[in-house]
Amino acid sequence: MKKRILIIDDDQDFINPTKYMLENAGYEVVVARNGKEGLSLFGEKTPDLVLLDIVMPTMDGFEVLHSLRNDFPDCADVPIVMLTAKSDMEYTFQARAFGATEYIVKSIEARELLNRVNEIIS
Repeated sequence: MKKRILIIDDDQDFINPTKYMLENAGYEVVVARNGKEGLSLFGEKTPDLVLLDIVMPTMDGFEVLHSLRNDFPDCADVPIVMLTAKSDMEYTFQARAFGATEYIVKSIEARELLNRVNEIIS
């Protein structure tokens, strides 16, 4: 069975190539374009990994992360990777404090992102 990745991000220019790359690597990819949709899909689809942006409409990534870690106790072991353009250290610390597994800045090359996903999800 394919491992499922949930991408919660509002940036279509990021979503399309990332989804394509992950699907070509053999993953099932589910996309939510905002935090509320992401929480709903998380509950329905139970992913093996979440890639979560910080800056989004409706709910920011920290609100989503906090909710995922506190409102879904059966899924506490699901890795959540903050994948964002924000490179400030304060964001990294806040993400870790809220329970993020890893923090990756979106300037990462596609191949490196795939390698990191493979390491985390395997």
